[in-house]
Amino acid sequence: MPLISLILCTHNPRADYFESTLRAISAQSLDRKEWEFIVVDNASTSANEAFEKLYICRPDLEVNEPRLGLTNARLRGIRESKGATLVFVDDDNVLDRFYLQNVREIFEQHPEVGAAGGRILPLFEKEEPSWLPPWRNYLACREFGDQVILSTELKWGPWCPIGAGLAVRRSAVMQYVEIVESSPVHLRFGRRGASLVSGEDADLIYTLLRHGWKTGYFPVLKVSHLIAKQRMRFFHMLRLVKNIKFSNWNVRRLHGIDLNPTCTPHDLLRVTRSQELGSIANRIRWLALWSAGAWGETTARLGLTL
Repeated sequence: MPLISLILCTHNPRADYFESTLRAISAQSLDRKEWEFIVVDNASTSANEAFEKLYICRPDLEVNEPRLGLTNARLRGIRESKGATLVFVDDDNVLDRFYLQNVREIFEQHPEVGAAGGRILPLFEKEEPSWLPPWRNYLACREFGDQVILSTELKWGPWCPIGAGLAVRRSAVMQYVEIVESSPVHLRFGRRGASLVSGEDADLIYTLLRHGWKTGYFPVLKVSHLIAKQRMRFFHMLRLVKNIKFSNWNVRRLHGIDLNPTCTPHDLLRVTRSQELGSIANRIRWLALWSAGAWGETTARLGLTL
């Protein structure tokens, strides 16, 4: 039985990014006998060139999940896997070569941990715009320093990992699977094709925290996130921020926790006064992005659900 199941969920992957992801997987330091590699194709329609790259690191299992949606793809990967620990990777993630080795050591040393993640650093296709750094976390970038952060606190914090390189203990994630199968409302969360609806990571992590598991940030776990130039366009970021705020409010409502607004006038005043924003144009962009987030929360509070 493999110790670790590495599950790559993909939908219409970009060939060059997919190749980088696969080369990083093939270069893992952990003995290949100790982990299995599963590729879940989530209803791709135009990825022939990308899937030809699978010769780089041939999967032990390649399956098609016809129901569109990242949550559906992850559930399929969980059902098909055999490992005691599962690691999820996206088709634009580049794992550090010691990633799986470090995951193994973390879960052996911390039996109380149900989910773990680490540093997610951006690799931009073009130069990062000057207004973007305060909003990097919306592009799944995370950096919380050199210390391990562990908690069971039922709120979103640095100890809550996200999907890029997410490592979960099977016994913990199966509790999440049971809840999703008994309450299909959870299937509303997660990316579906070009949709920017999210919330799947928060739904999973809140479920584990509610069941008493610790979740944690381990800086030794490193992932590079390949960010295409179109994702840095300002109007894309407006849609992204709005949808993330909308989705996360619905997740928190579902779990009955932390329903205080995150886009507060106090934060608006503090940040718009910050010298870090630089030019007036950047302050206007920040205001627009903040407003998009506030609108996302407001529509969710008014009763609009996913």
